This record gives sequence, structure tokens and C-alpha cells, in this order.
Amino acid sequence: MTPEQDTIVSIISKIYDEIFDIEQEYKLLMGDGDFRPRIDYFHDAIRAFVSGTAGERLSVEHLAYDIEGLRYLQATPLGVLRPHSTAGSPAVEVINVGFGQELAAAPKRLDRTGRSRLSELYQHYAVLFSALMKAGADEDFIARTEDLNQDVKEMNAIIAQIAALASGKGSVETAAALAGQVEDANLHKLIIAFLQQKRYTRSEDVHKLTEAIKREIYDKDKRIKGIDQAHMRYAMAQLAVYEASKDVLKSMAQKGMNLVGKFVEASVAQTRQDRSR
Repeated sequence: MTPEQDTIVSIISKIYDEIFDIEQEYKLLMGDGDFRPRIDYFHDAIRAFVSGTAGERLSVEHLAYDIEGLRYLQATPLGVLRPHSTAGSPAVEVINVGFGQELAAAPKRLDRTGRSRLSELYQHYAVLFSALMKAGADEDFIARTEDLNQDVKEMNAIIAQIAALASGKGSVETAAALAGQVEDANLHKLIIAFLQQKRYTRSEDVHKLTEAIKREIYDKDKRIKGIDQAHMRYAMAQLAVYEASKDVLKSMAQKGMNLVGKFVEASVAQTRQDRSR
């Protein structure tokens, strides 16, 4: 990590500790089988970032949900979230208690002052989290969309080769080489068998294989769209968090943490530049 990132992580970790203690005391848990304090779910991303662990937890989809979830908890400190894997967006849940039924133990209720403090802590956490994770979100977005776009390009090339073979032109070797790049194992086997058995001489088989490849292209285009939408959600949420947190950053600067403010400003400036393209 860079010195700036190391400083941000240090500050975020202190905010995490305070939120964790509050949420543990007042039983503000993640839910859906995850019985940790809510902040622990978001801090999983920080842990993955610090450890250098690549994977789904730091995907742009998860990070976009994180920022939206943090904003939601800032606005609704007692709200209930579900992990990203089982829900598309933050939501409130209401526990229904039937007539004559009682909860086993009523949790302690966080008072107005406590709710205000928790909201403030989530605001601080969100603005730093969004700045820290932006570069990783961008890298994930770029790498995955480039890979998928390359896959689509290669599949369209296969369709063109199959059409050429069907008309008595084209190259079986070229088609086979392109088939070797196909990610889906079943589709790869289907294309290789098609070529080996010279089924490109039968128009019905050509049509069936072409349609199968087009379905794979459609699926990849759909995934590209989803990644792009998540990237935009991340950007919009980060800008909203920043606009609501300017006073927080000024306060940090007054306390001698100018580096933090500059890091956040640079991250936001990059996001604005990306959105203007």
C-alpha cells in the first residue's frame, strides 16, 4: 500500500472499532445468517484490500453495494441490511410478532444521541471507504469488461468462419484456433465436434451452432452491461457521499489530516473525470 492508503486504512480501522462496539452492544447485526455487527460485513472489503486478496469480495458489484449500504446506514442507523449475495439493494426489514407472542429478549434501544453518533461514524467511514476502494473498483471494471469484449469479438469471428465454411470458403484450422479461446467448455466441445464432423456442410447444423454462439454472446453482453451499471452506481454513490461529507473533510484538515482530504479529493476528481467521458 502507499503511505496515503496506509493512513486511510488506519483511520478507517479506528472508526470500525467504534461502530463495532456500538452495534455489538445494541445487537445491530447483518442478518440473513450473518450474525456479526453490520460494519464487519463492510470491513471484509478492507481486510481483503490490506491482504491483497483478489476475488469477488472486491468486485465492482460488491463495492457498489457497499457504498450504497453505507449511505443507507448513515441515513437510517437502525436499518437492516442483507449481504450483497442475497439482495440487490439495501432494505429495511420489519419483524412481525403475532398476537400473544413475545420476542425472547428485547434488545437495548439506541437513543437519539447514539443514533446521531452512529450516523456520523458511518458518514466518516463511507467517504474514506469510497475513496480507498475506487482504484480497485475501476481496475475490476476495466479488466472484466475488456476480457468479456474480447470474448465477444472472438465469438463473432467464429460465427464469420462458420458462415465462410458453409459457403465453401473459410478455414477449419482458423475456426478451431478461435474455438480454443471459448470460455464455456460445453460450447467449445460443440464447436470442435462440429468442425471435426464437417457439419458445416449442413445448413441446419450451421444454424443451430450459430444460434448457440449468439446466446453465449448475449449472455456476455448482459454481463458487460451489469458490470458497467455497477461501476456507474459506485461512481454516483461516491460523489453523493463526498458532497455530504465536505464538512467532515474540512474538520480532518483542521486536525492536521490534510493528506486524507487530498486523497479523497483526488479520488473524487478522477471519478468526475471518468463520468464526463
